[in-house]
Amino acid sequence: MSKPEVTQIADSGLRYHSKSAGSPFSGLGQIRSCFFCGRHRPPAALMTRRLLGRTEQVCKPQCGAES
Repeated sequence: MSKPEVTQIADSGLRYHSKSAGSPFSGLGQIRSCFFCGRHRPPAALMTRRLLGRTEQVCKPQCGAES
């Protein structure tokens, strides 16, 4: 069950705010995602594991350990 979406129309007549310009991945330029949880992390926060006959990047020490 999804939670109900609540929006309000501003005085200017717009319902939504614009997104900030730029990429959320700026900076290091070397961001990878974990095979299990999908979170984007720098290479230092990932380790490789052999899964399904392939080498995949996963969180170290485990997914969900930090918020």
